[in-house]
Amino acid sequence: MRKLFFYILLTLNVILNSLLLLSLLSPYTHPSFMWPISFIGLFFPIFILGIICTLIPLLFYNKKIIYINLIVILISLPFVTRFFAISIEESENNHENELTIMSYNVRLFNQYKWIKNINIEDEISQLVYKNNIDIACIQEYRQTINPINFKYNFTSKNLGIYSNYPIINNGEIKSEKNLICIFADIQFTNKVIRVYNLHLASNSFSNENLALIQSLEMERNIGESLGIIKRLRNSFILRGREVDLIKSEIEKTDLPIIICGDFNDTPMSYAYEELKKNMNDAFIESGQGFGDTFIKIPMLRIDYILYHKEWKSKEFITHQENYSDHRAISTSIVME
Repeated sequence: MRKLFFYILLTLNVILNSLLLLSLLSPYTHPSFMWPISFIGLFFPIFILGIICTLIPLLFYNKKIIYINLIVILISLPFVTRFFAISIEESENNHENELTIMSYNVRLFNQYKWIKNINIEDEISQLVYKNNIDIACIQEYRQTINPINFKYNFTSKNLGIYSNYPIINNGEIKSEKNLICIFADIQFTNKVIRVYNLHLASNSFSNENLALIQSLEMERNIGESLGIIKRLRNSFILRGREVDLIKSEIEKTDLPIIICGDFNDTPMSYAYEELKKNMNDAFIESGQGFGDTFIKIPMLRIDYILYHKEWKSKEFITHQENYSDHRAISTSIVME
């Protein structure tokens, strides 16, 4: 019986190590080329946890097993900081070239009363103002109300950029007639910076889909589980195309840039990897702990603030207020 238990654990451990290594290909594989790799990449944190859980009892049977596991975990370690940040906060006074940025998917300011008995518009407005935000990038914005009252703004359909500094130019990026990104050129002190606010294709999960995922009982409902996988496949491929389009537009500008938005994808995705090239991720640079931003699924980070490689960020915050199905994120960026 002990031998059978050992072989079951060993087989599971080998499978988890193999899947973890496959998941490392996800950021570098276009979903149109091989979408199952993108699917495997979703489970990167689970593979790490599973390896640790199977390794501990295996060590009682054979201590040499630790070596191959350690090699795989060490290879994966640079990606762990994408999910769990340990930054050393520098004590630094406010800098004259410092901007505080917020990104927030506000879910139409609770238009359909998903959250009961709360004046969401006022609550979100207060959240922005009490954190002294200079630039707010809003996704799933609602045109009929405007609770975020900055001096300058550029809005289009469900995206909005609000600024305390002059917007001297703006534009849109569309994919097959769908608005996926807006940008604003903002005059800040003696420089002009370009801020992109994007909202990539959703996975289009229903409440029933999310409940099934949360229950971890997908194997009991094969039909609905296959439907979820099909939605994921389609959205992986669509986001890949959207990111290619956004990147081609970004490459046309010489301005230093900030990218904010709801990517609808994890840090192990092609979308994240492509947009982060030559950029810093504010969560990695100045965040602490887990940075999950989608409230309904634990440890799921799909909202980001990326910025110019030569700048610094400090005081990254994942705000805990539940005014949407996403959490607001903010950071202060020092432009050196």
